[in-house]
Amino acid sequence: MALPRIILVPTDFGEPSEAALDHAVDLAELMGAEVVLMHAYEIPVIGMPDGAMALSAEMTGRILEGAKIGLDRQIAGYEGRGVRMRAIVKQGDAYRMIEETCGEI
Repeated sequence: MALPRIILVPTDFGEPSEAALDHAVDLAELMGAEVVLMHAYEIPVIGMPDGAMALSAEMTGRILEGAKIGLDRQIAGYEGRGVRMRAIVKQGDAYRMIEETCGEI
């Protein structure tokens, strides 16, 4: 049986996600695997009596940038471990984005 070469770690930046990342990095170190840290976000839509309102492009950009910064910080915390890591940010429903990312990597 071949060992996994890529370990996908979806994150919402909470403590359980951080624990999963710790475990994934430990496993990747032992197996020589790469860790792909992924965050999915949805654009908030506010319901109004006359319809719905979505965030502006500026606010959407700020959400994306914040996610990228968060992922980069988490990855930086594992420098020196000898594990190849990369980050992916996707817009959409978390379940679907995780499934899509599995197909891509």
